Amino acid sequence: MLITNVSRLGVGFVSTAAMKLGEQHRLRIGRGPMCRYRIIRVIVCRQTGEREYAVGAEFVDTGARTLLKAG
Repeated sequence: MLITNVSRLGVGFVSTAAMKLGEQHRLRIGRGPMCRYRIIRVIVCRQTGEREYAVGAEFVDTGARTLLKAG
């Protein structure tokens, strides 16, 4: 996965797998001691090439209150 856009409300990324609208996933942000996870919901997924999909997702959690520390 390659993240192409991040905002306060969501994220855009390129995936090698198609994702269904409404699916929820856990997204890892950062590495090492700064690694955190956010829950995302897929709002758009379109094929852009052979085995390549542009995905847009919104953050389901509110951020500070539910940001999970990796561990």
